[in-house]
Amino acid sequence: MTGAPDKDLISTSYVERLNATTRLHMRRLTRLTLAFSKKRENFEAAVGLHFAFYNSL
Repeated sequence: MTGAPDKDLISTSYVERLNATTRLHMRRLTRLTLAFSKKRENFEAAVGLHFAFYNSL
């Protein structure tokens, strides 16, 4: 995408909110947890499933 955004209106709040929501909903992303993925493929599948469900609402 291209354009000329107004520099005064640029904000990272939407990205930070998405990161916080994802971290709260997925125990795999929180620190000091027992819910971790032993395989990278399982982690990628869990993240994909989370975003598919989150974006379908």
